[in-house]
Amino acid sequence: MPELISGCAGVAGMGRVVLEAVSAKKPVVLIGYDGVKGVVREPLFVEAAFANFSGRGLPIIGEDELCRQFSKYGSSLPDDVYAMAKQRFDEKEVWNEFVESVRTLPLPKPSVFAVFYGLLRESVSAVSDMSIYGSVEVVEKFSGLLCSEQYYDARLVQALHQLENRLRDDRVHETQEFLVSRLARLELDVAEYQREIKVKEADISLLQQEKSAQADYLDALHRENEMMKRSLSWRLTRPIRGGGYLLRDPGGQGYRALKELFWALPPGMRNRLHGTRHRIVRWMRYAGKGGTGAREQGQKDLSWDEFYEAYLADRSSYKGVFIQLSTIPWHASLYQRPQHMALAMAQLGYLVIFKTPVPGGDDVNGFREVVDNVWITDKEDVHSLSGAIRSVYSTDSIIEPRELDKGPDSCVIYEYIDHIDPLISGDDANIRRLERLKSFAFSGGADIVVSSASVLHQEAVAAVGEGKCVLVPNGVDVSHYRGRLQGDDVVRPSVLAFRHRYKNIVGYF
Repeated sequence: MPELISGCAGVAGMGRVVLEAVSAKKPVVLIGYDGVKGVVREPLFVEAAFANFSGRGLPIIGEDELCRQFSKYGSSLPDDVYAMAKQRFDEKEVWNEFVESVRTLPLPKPSVFAVFYGLLRESVSAVSDMSIYGSVEVVEKFSGLLCSEQYYDARLVQALHQLENRLRDDRVHETQEFLVSRLARLELDVAEYQREIKVKEADISLLQQEKSAQADYLDALHRENEMMKRSLSWRLTRPIRGGGYLLRDPGGQGYRALKELFWALPPGMRNRLHGTRHRIVRWMRYAGKGGTGAREQGQKDLSWDEFYEAYLADRSSYKGVFIQLSTIPWHASLYQRPQHMALAMAQLGYLVIFKTPVPGGDDVNGFREVVDNVWITDKEDVHSLSGAIRSVYSTDSIIEPRELDKGPDSCVIYEYIDHIDPLISGDDANIRRLERLKSFAFSGGADIVVSSASVLHQEAVAAVGEGKCVLVPNGVDVSHYRGRLQGDDVVRPSVLAFRHRYKNIVGYF
């Protein structure tokens, strides 16, 4: 600061700024909270010192007066102002004056309350488990102090004795009320539990009756089915039924027959026929269902074994297998980061498995292809797959770290997309699960940490090093939204009215 002031022609300000300018022997203009007060000279310096050079109580001057003072006083600071400031506001002088005033102060006589406070500190363990206010033990100590020769006061002693008796009575009364209230609550709880037990027992009895009736019905159906299968007509029509199954469901009976034939071939021939096998499997699975659109709505979902044999047994046609462990369904109203990442990896040539967050999510029971190379599933079998890339989000409170450790040939990507905070991360139990997953990733469990923001990226780099961290901010797939505008959709009048109401509209999701 001294260097800055020395290079200036003058200084304008208030408070300590005035003193710093004077100490540097620079001309200074006092600026108050409400306006300009004038060029500092001895009279103005003395008056301004009473309000700590804030300008309070001093008149405001105009531009003409300020120019007049500049013309009159020139561009230097008088020595008398500098000497006055040094005498009254020099640091050593101020401290010496303060020390002298402290030395002359008389020592105070300890009051009864100061002595009482000392007694409490000496025996704090005796009263630490109760409130100071309303404590019989505290009253007893204060009463003993007032009965001493130095602080005796008969009036206060009598008042404290009455207070002590009242506190004892209150404590007994409060204890009795608490016990009675507690007993009443326990009796109500017992009555409620007994009522719930009776209801549960009635439900169990009803369920047992229903179970028995269902068992009898199933036994009857089983006997009827066995009698029908042993009949002559059933045996005679078996070839006809087999042909009907093949025509109606080429992906069922026909698929199983061809699969057995394929795996009976020599290994070398099987390797050469893998591409043909995939095309035949797709044709049989989706035959008669109208292409990809109908495939999404009406196809039969594959089991784990079917999916593994058809797509995972030979992965050479893909760059790799990418498993997206998602916290949202694929068919969410708006595509979010997991869907965009899955589509991008599929376009790069990976076989993508999008794991829905709950069984039956996305109305899928097994494996279903939603776009080329992207399959959605609700099956936990994907956790047993080795040699794959697994992407898990920092907001995933379902996955356990042990489900991600699949050996040295696998890769784990931890998507760090949000800080873990009680305001957005749920209850304490959920936060503990998220912290456990983050600790696993930041302690070497993740091969790559992908952050969606610079602050998160810096935290990840500090934890695992820059070589294992990638910053991938969120973006918008514009074509995904613009594609909806090319059709013949009719916009509702309410939406049009809302659009014309504002000049600009900003969407945020």
